[in-house]
This record gives sequence, C-alpha cells and structure tokens, in this order.
Amino acid sequence: MPDLSFEMNPIATLSGLLFLGLGWALWKRGKLPQEPFFFFSDLKALLQVPPNLREKWYRLPFWLKIASLLFLTLAWMDPHFYLLRPFAASGEGLPSHTPREGIAIYLVLDQSGSMAQKITVNSPEKGRISVAKIQFVREITRDFVKGLPNDLVGLIGFARAAQVLSPLTLDHQAILDQLKDFWTVKRQEEDGTSIGYAIFKTANLIASTRHFAEELKEKSPYAIKSSIMLIVTDGFQDPNPLDRGDAYRSIELMDAAKYAKEQGVRVYIINVEPKIASEEFGSERRVMQKVAEVTGGKFYLLNNLGELQTIYADINQLEKSTFPVTAKLSKQEQPLRYQRFSLYPYLIACGLICLFASLLLETTLLRRAP
Repeated sequence: MPDLSFEMNPIATLSGLLFLGLGWALWKRGKLPQEPFFFFSDLKALLQVPPNLREKWYRLPFWLKIASLLFLTLAWMDPHFYLLRPFAASGEGLPSHTPREGIAIYLVLDQSGSMAQKITVNSPEKGRISVAKIQFVREITRDFVKGLPNDLVGLIGFARAAQVLSPLTLDHQAILDQLKDFWTVKRQEEDGTSIGYAIFKTANLIASTRHFAEELKEKSPYAIKSSIMLIVTDGFQDPNPLDRGDAYRSIELMDAAKYAKEQGVRVYIINVEPKIASEEFGSERRVMQKVAEVTGGKFYLLNNLGELQTIYADINQLEKSTFPVTAKLSKQEQPLRYQRFSLYPYLIACGLICLFASLLLETTLLRRAP
C-alpha cells in the first residue's frame, strides 16, 4: 500500500510495556493470586487415566485472559496507520506542504436560471463545444481551484441571494465536492442576479475572517496576506423585483465595489455570455469593468478554457504563499493529506471478546472445582 506508515503513542507504549513487564515479573515470582487447590495423597493412579477433552483444554480460559490483557494493553498504546488520501496522491486540491501565508479567494458563482442556457465555447481538447453555462462555470472553477493549491479558497453561490457553500479552507477537495452538485436555482422566487449584494456579502465575510485571524494571530497557523473574490456570471446587475425595497439585496454595484475596496478586497469578474462582447451591451460592460478596476481587480470576457492562464498570471502578481522553513511536517500535522486509522477500537473489541469467552468457558464447559 503506497505511503503507509505505522506509529504508536510513545508515552502510552512505554507505560504499557512497563505494566506488562511488572505483571510478568510478579507472575514469575509467584506474587499474583494463586488458583484454588486442595491436597491429594497420591496422584499416580490419576496420572494413569487418559485425559479427556475438558482436561486437555482446562488452561484455555487462563490464556484467553492473558490474550485479553495483551489486546487491551496494545489498545492503550494507541497503534495507528497514516495513509495518503487518494486525492492527495494525485496532487489535486491540496498543497504539497502546509503554507503559513497566502491569498484568501472567494469564488462567487452565478446560479440564476439563465445559467442553464447553452453557449458555444472553445475547449483546448475538444474544440468548439456547446455546453450549459453553469457546466462551463464548473469547469472554470475546478481548473481554477487546482491552479491555486496553496491559498485559502471559499465558495459562494448567488442568484436572488448569496449563500456560503464552503467557507475559506485549505481543503480544496471540499470545494471540488461542492461543485459536483452546483446547479441553478429551481424556483422563480429564488431567481435574480444580485451581483452587488454578492460583492457586499463576500467582502463582509472576508473582512470578518481577517479580523478573527488577526485576533488569533498567535494561535492561527495561517496568515491572510491579500484577499480577492472571483465573480463568474453571465449577466449584469438584475435583482429580483421582490427585493426592490431591500437596501442590501438591491445595493448598487459601485456602492458594493467601494465597500470591497475599503475592506482591501480585489474583485475579479468573469462573464461567460458571448453576447456581452457586442456593442449593444457596451454601457453595462463598462460598468462591470469599472467595478473591478475600482477595487484593483479586472474584468474578463471568457469563452475559452485556455484563457484561464491569463487570469492565473494576473492573480500570481499578488503576494505569494510562503511555507515553513522548519523541518518537514509530520503526517499528524498534515490532516488534509494523510488519513489516520486507529487500531485501538478493534483491539478493545478483541480484548473484550477474549475476556467474555474466558468467563463463559469457566462457568460452562470448562468449569472447575474448587
């Protein structure tokens, strides 16, 4: 089995060995409680009688108790394996080492009803293909997550409202798992394209995360050096008519962008609707560009998966993630890469089974007198 290691708790192992050694020494010196017996004048006649099956196995309960003791002592030593997780072995979704600093990135994905419509895009492998916009977004996001293994990544879906599907995490496999079930909203009352509200809520989440990270600076193993949000949508600001009186869900794009800038959050916007490139939508497109540029981000029109490299290059201009310069981290300190399998539950079960079997035999088939 690849990258498999066996370990035991050193303190528990030492104490367990001392306990076993003490028990063995006391047993050899005859200090342990003796089994009951009675005197018999002459055993020669008894020795001539061939032993039956019960006599042959009369010591079995004793050895079962010894086995029970050994199993329970081993359980106390906490033996366990560390096995490399399958997705870590493939190199997808996880950093090779645990970074200490990096970028906080929220992926803010449009899941309004229009995202179910199909568009024609260019794929480096398949050429021009027709796919639903939501499916194209999943492909973009999956490649994006794999391209930034050392940074905190969170996932937010938005339509009429914005909901956190995954908070900021280094466990990128959790993001990839969420994307498998990411689809458009089903009910009309949930529909809408509240980009301003999504920007405002995401910026507020990042600000809160940074605030708590600073408060726990001495305890937190990860420091946020810069923050961005990547919005992937197929349209423009279009809140649900039911929210026209709601100050937050109907917040204007520029107001939301200014708030994001105050919080030090760059906004990158990717629009996957090819029609947006036409002059008919020029004014709306310029608004989106200004929203991104106000925060220090950029606006993209994307209909080719290969163009993601341009976005990667822009984001790589931000502060790089840094890694510990100390010795290599143990597998215990890398829970995202290695899964721990403890053996103590099975050892306890074996110990209890042996003890129960011993007591059962002593009181039934192998009962002795005195």
